[in-house]
Amino acid sequence: MPATQIAVQAAHAAIEAARQFLPEDHPHPHLVLCRVSNERDLLAVADRLDRTGIRFTLFREPDRNDEATALATEPLGPERRGVLARYPCLTRCDLVSASEAQSQCDSAPRSESAGGLKEDFP
Repeated sequence: MPATQIAVQAAHAAIEAARQFLPEDHPHPHLVLCRVSNERDLLAVADRLDRTGIRFTLFREPDRNDEATALATEPLGPERRGVLARYPCLTRCDLVSASEAQSQCDSAPRSESAGGLKEDFP
């Protein structure tokens, strides 16, 4: 999927999650973008979240034959985000074209996974 579409799909999922999970007076939550390789892996994440009781919204893109393209969870504090630790954060290198990725990103270190963030949540 092109980088612009990855960004659009993530935004769609985040908007839906905000509508479903955030009260109007809730402070703006932190946002972390994780990556998976394909729809099958995304659906596996959805299944894992469901089994662990974490609420989420799964976005399906009508222009891609209702393919599941992104999901967003309810806001997660430090005690609950460990379930996401296995999923690496999305990086700039994930968003550049494949030809650029080879030359610019092969030696770039991978960023910390989502579960390893050191932020405090209310």
